[in-house]
Amino acid sequence: MYRKILPVLVFTCLVFSEVAAMSVEKTLTPPVIFSYGWPISATKERDYYQLDMTTPNVIEIGPNAVSHPPSGKRGYDKELLDYWHAQGKRLVRRCYVTKFDDDGEKVGYCDAEELLTRWSAAMDEYGIDGIGIDEFIKSRPDLVTEWVAALKTLRERYPDKLIFCWVAGQGIASQPLLEAIRDYADYCMPEVYYSEAQAEGFPEFEFTRFRKAVDMIESKAPGIARKTLIGLGAHQRLWDKDPEIDYKQFLEAQVKTIAEDDLLCQLPGIAIYAPYALDSATISHLDAVVKECYCGER
Repeated sequence: MYRKILPVLVFTCLVFSEVAAMSVEKTLTPPVIFSYGWPISATKERDYYQLDMTTPNVIEIGPNAVSHPPSGKRGYDKELLDYWHAQGKRLVRRCYVTKFDDDGEKVGYCDAEELLTRWSAAMDEYGIDGIGIDEFIKSRPDLVTEWVAALKTLRERYPDKLIFCWVAGQGIASQPLLEAIRDYADYCMPEVYYSEAQAEGFPEFEFTRFRKAVDMIESKAPGIARKTLIGLGAHQRLWDKDPEIDYKQFLEAQVKTIAEDDLLCQLPGIAIYAPYALDSATISHLDAVVKECYCGER
């Protein structure tokens, strides 16, 4: 069972004036449950007032048109944002380190100045509590200096906004970048995604990469574990490939591995990648498992 042991930064919730936009300040009290995208199954018509997962307290609501041109119409009514703030949710925008053309194709990487322009545009939106940066990758060490500079300046500009950083793979090799995430961001989210094809012998299979990822990033940036959310892959179309394995049980085993491990249970929470890509039965099951493991509900 999840236990809150590692020290975490906890700030008082404040409601700002209408001019400043309704928002809430800073870091959540653990457990932090981060949802990549609205946690509503894509297998049904979406009603943004009705979530299929109630456990996430941070909802990443997708990118805006500055970060992702095809998302130009992806705006939300003030009333919707206010409603979820009143329910205790934090709402963050998805931002990227890459550029996109009008068709949504990646066309290169942004320098620090362009990153700040795009990230700041999201931070300045009404009702937005922060951003989720998707994603830092270890195959581009030449960009680390730009990323570090952008993170440092972003934190200086927005001391009271949330910064979540997705880190590709089991963790990133760059010590300066991990140190910058530790020092300037609120949460580091290493992507440790499993497909059923990788889990030979399941249910006896052991999900060892979760622990290895945390050990690795903590060794390079001591203290980062206290703000680390394990990135759980829950994209059914990508990873539900074995008809002999029940994907609901496959996800349940991963959540319980994280919540019950003597190190991982001390992390402030988890980040769930793409719960919207789950069917209705699976997303409901995942929500129930997260409630049991992180919220003490059975």
